[in-house]
Amino acid sequence: MPVPKLPPNEKDRLESLRALKLLETPSEERFNRITRIARKSFNTPIAVISLVDKDRLWFKSTQGLAETETSRAASFCGHAILQDETMVVTDALSDPRVCDSALVKGKPHFRFYMGHPIKSPKNEPIGTLCVLALDPRKVTQEEIHLIQDLAFLVERELKLEKLDDAHKELILELDEAKRKALIDPLSRLWNRNGISLVLEKRVAFSKTSKKPFAIALVDLDHFKSVNDEYGHPVGDLVLAEAAQRLRKGAREFDAVGRFGGEEFIIVMPEVGEELGKKVCERILESLRKNYFAVGKTRIRILASIGFSICGEKNDWNAEETLKLADKALYEAKANGRNQVRFG
Repeated sequence: MPVPKLPPNEKDRLESLRALKLLETPSEERFNRITRIARKSFNTPIAVISLVDKDRLWFKSTQGLAETETSRAASFCGHAILQDETMVVTDALSDPRVCDSALVKGKPHFRFYMGHPIKSPKNEPIGTLCVLALDPRKVTQEEIHLIQDLAFLVERELKLEKLDDAHKELILELDEAKRKALIDPLSRLWNRNGISLVLEKRVAFSKTSKKPFAIALVDLDHFKSVNDEYGHPVGDLVLAEAAQRLRKGAREFDAVGRFGGEEFIIVMPEVGEELGKKVCERILESLRKNYFAVGKTRIRILASIGFSICGEKNDWNAEETLKLADKALYEAKANGRNQVRFG
């Protein structure tokens, strides 16, 4: 397989990519929504928003793919960013650009690829929106137009600011290596250290604005039985899917982290008791809505949530607010689980 050529504007392209501060950042629903639509629209097992870094592809959003990155040299997307039009590979085994790729000859044995380049606000190609399948396929002009429209939506999101101030400030002040150390690789959310730093920033911003915020603790009910019955690999897949559903149920600008095991934490800016409960109920509904599908296995996962408000009444004490949220979580579990309690 010929290694993808470097674009003539490679230096400017990489600078545009770095300026966006997207590499090594947590999962965001605004991008996950687009890959979900792409996967369903094209009936493919995999849909990805990939960012083409210097030597790798890093995946900002994936559906049906556990990996977070792959080699640029072996990639389809490395070729796709060299052109303005949609790149279509109907059968990878007969396409000289990718037929020798390790992703074609070896697992996962990709045969079909369709990807459209994503441009930065400076009009530099920084990645692709792509769909992949394990069988050869042909595409219609209508499908090409659809993936172009979805790629345009990705580009539009790149121009919008959806993170709250505390979240944004943390990302801007950390380099990629430090951000990577604060991301949980399984859930693609902030890990415990990462969400703790977000929480520190949120306290500082809320003290200045005098607007309270909520801290919610989410614990998946009876999750140990999933690992015991189906094994930890299946449990990991369920945890990853649960994380996506939590991210979907929370607001765009809420910070979501994995606190440890099957427990998650959500930091919700400018929220009082009433709105906090509505957000938490929506998060529960995102879990209740459908079974978790792992192959042919269907698993029902519910959760308990405890939340509390951090503000002037408790002197912006995040530690005390966490204790109250934890107490509320315990009450939710003691009273039958699958519910929200305020503390």
